[in-house]
Amino acid sequence: MENSNKNKFYINIKNLRFQKLNILFSDSTLLYPALNSDHPNNTKGNFFKRLEDIDNYRVLLFAYFNADFHSDELNKSTTIELQIFDKMNNLSDKIIIYDGMEGVCNWYRDFSINKDHILSLRDQFYCIDDSDTSENNKIYTYKNKIFNKQYIIKNGKILEYFSQQEGQVKECIKIKSLEQSWYSEGNVKEHLKTGKWIEYDYIYDDKENDWVINYITRYYEKGVKNNEYKIMNDDELDKIDCLRD
Repeated sequence: MENSNKNKFYINIKNLRFQKLNILFSDSTLLYPALNSDHPNNTKGNFFKRLEDIDNYRVLLFAYFNADFHSDELNKSTTIELQIFDKMNNLSDKIIIYDGMEGVCNWYRDFSINKDHILSLRDQFYCIDDSDTSENNKIYTYKNKIFNKQYIIKNGKILEYFSQQEGQVKECIKIKSLEQSWYSEGNVKEHLKTGKWIEYDYIYDDKENDWVINYITRYYEKGVKNNEYKIMNDDELDKIDCLRD
């Protein structure tokens, strides 16, 4: 989404006509774990747009600014979140579709939705050398890493969608400047996850009293994940080339 569209969000937030829909907003949404942007948050969201119904489910967009976000080094943008509700106003699924931070390291997410209900998310990430104060001669320590993911909205659920129709999928993402890597592996059928997958996810750790990223194995059927999972141990992770130094 271009910068020229950002002000439209603020205008819509200031001129809400559907305040009663704010009560439907579900907070504490987990962000795509490869891009930690001070989520989840407990800020209340403001309804500002309703999209076309899909499979008799309402698709609503909410906007909010995380009031708990405090940083002298980062500027935080407004967050836009897509939430899906059934006819009884029960939440079916949700995802953050627009967000961003600006500072020494910058991250932006924008989105598009096509007529086939394919939701495309693009995450852009780059860092600059903060010792270089000139506007026109910035030194990029990590430039324009782009994460692209697609999802399809079916029967009230947001399912990860692959351009590949079937077969094995492997994804390895490395950001050397942050010394971080992310890996996922599994099979797809009819563009959706199927069978056993290795992937990373936020798992609540009782000892840490917080959400932490873990590698897990989990099973899928027609893109829908099984709630049961197994956390991988260090020996299993050592066998994955992408996660080695």
